[in-house]
Amino acid sequence: MRPAGILVIGETNSLAESVKVYLARVYSSCEVFWIGSMADGARMAARPDVQVAIVEHRGPGAWDGLAFLRSVKGSDLPAQVVIVADRGMENQRFEALSLGCDSFLTRPFSVEKLCEFVAKMLRPDHGFSGRLVGMRLEDVIQMLCYRRDSTLVSIAKNGTRGSIYIHNGEIVHAEVGALSGVEAFYEIMSWPDGEFHSQMVLALPQQTIFMDWQSLLIEGLRDRDEIRHALGPAPLATSFGEPLQQPGSETFTDQRDQSPVQKRIMIVDDSRFIRKIVHEIVQGDPELTVVGYASNGQEALAKIDELKPDLILLDWDMPVMKGSTALMHIMIKSPCPVVILSGFVGGVGANPFDLICLGAADFMRKPQSNWRRDGRAEDMIMRIKKACQIKLERVRRVRIPAIITETASKGRSPQPSRSLIVLISSTGGSADLMRIIPELPDTISAAVVCLHNMQREALEPLAEYLNARSSVGVGAPQPGTVLTDGVCYLHPSAIPMELQRRGTQFVFALPSRTSSRDPSDRFLISASACLRDRLVAAILSGDHGQGLAGLRAVKQAGGMVLAQDPAWSLDPRFAEAALKAGLVDQTHQAGQMAGTLQTLIK
Repeated sequence: MRPAGILVIGETNSLAESVKVYLARVYSSCEVFWIGSMADGARMAARPDVQVAIVEHRGPGAWDGLAFLRSVKGSDLPAQVVIVADRGMENQRFEALSLGCDSFLTRPFSVEKLCEFVAKMLRPDHGFSGRLVGMRLEDVIQMLCYRRDSTLVSIAKNGTRGSIYIHNGEIVHAEVGALSGVEAFYEIMSWPDGEFHSQMVLALPQQTIFMDWQSLLIEGLRDRDEIRHALGPAPLATSFGEPLQQPGSETFTDQRDQSPVQKRIMIVDDSRFIRKIVHEIVQGDPELTVVGYASNGQEALAKIDELKPDLILLDWDMPVMKGSTALMHIMIKSPCPVVILSGFVGGVGANPFDLICLGAADFMRKPQSNWRRDGRAEDMIMRIKKACQIKLERVRRVRIPAIITETASKGRSPQPSRSLIVLISSTGGSADLMRIIPELPDTISAAVVCLHNMQREALEPLAEYLNARSSVGVGAPQPGTVLTDGVCYLHPSAIPMELQRRGTQFVFALPSRTSSRDPSDRFLISASACLRDRLVAAILSGDHGQGLAGLRAVKQAGGMVLAQDPAWSLDPRFAEAALKAGLVDQTHQAGQMAGTLQTLIK
């Protein structure tokens, strides 16, 4: 592996020596060079073996870092540039970032902090340090809140400049003019246009914002919309001039009713064997075509604008740039539906299901060569087509649920359930489950059955993922399993299963006879007969293609039917059909479902 090249451009070599000594202890493969003039430094920085250039900036004259940036602007410099400025030069940060530097740091700071900062920049997946221009500010803030780096977002509009600081997944400070804290954040979010940049930072100002970032964004966007409505009926736009589709402002279009148009599929996987199998499966359907490949996330980002895919099949574990980092870039720079592919899940650290929280539409296990023979290739094609239909403007990122320790409910004696919640979801609904199941308390006096239309190979790992992050127990039901309070049973909606009474208990059972009725309808009908008015059914994102017989049975037995608000659903077709049939008692956003279900059960 070629050593990382660090170039220090400064009047003396003292900073370069300090950086060399420190990095030698923590970064074994690293070379540090020192150049004592800006002109020579500009030529040296263009070398392909230089990955980071640290440039000392002292203002006009021989050590003018801004002049250095102007001299290399447009030269496709391969190195990331860090400007190190003297105290009091913070007002030049935005100009430096606009000229293309990746980070603008002001003294004082320790050499150790600077070297830790540079070491992060040397990571191929270090993320969003650098320019972020022409994108929605609210999307950038969401993505940065999911990272652990301390980040400064600098925003400029008509000569006015604002700053938003993000640390440990939360917005901690904002400032613009004489305003600071929440007022400054709302002022920045109200700007109708502007330009912004982001960079990692060494030090943070005193915390002035203590609200969670989701609430801040919701209030900021609401204030902006109220201002626009007050000014007149001009069409809505994003904070940077691009059209903004309001949730619910258009009806969902079922693309199966249109004339077929080939969907463009891009495959991103580091395995040539997997790319070949996926290509053969996708190309076997006349409505899909493979338009290109990439072997890692960085290569994929370089090709997306050229290939213009309608959907990306993205491996989550790749060299150079992992799927999680690539997904965040994709969802900001070139949004399109993404389906995560993985050959395994679990282990220590990141999990491929985390990418569902970051905006991926679905998760599938990587295919094998025998999938053509057993019908799973056709199932994969069906899921790709469904994912192509999701509404990207309705994607709402979810905070990745933390792993929790064992709760009392998972260790205490099981209590047979007398009440039941049934969640019905499909493509796009996995993120809804992330919002609901981890929020249910371990004391809930009901069982939860989730009928989820997901690839069967992926459903068990999803149950393990949710079980580790939920107070309630999560697992797969087996014939004979007793319905138990504080347990969520995850079951594929395409596999028939019924609920039967045995004495004073209710158990899962295989159907005693075949039927042409949809499996979800069959389960709801059997559950209605058992639980009567102690049954609540909730429709989440997805189109199951089934009728409404199961929901009618719930209503006729005295139970309740909830539906995710179609305006906030990635695929609202089933919910819309139930609403049209008059079968829905209440609608809620997925984030409100857990609280509503608890209230109904009480």
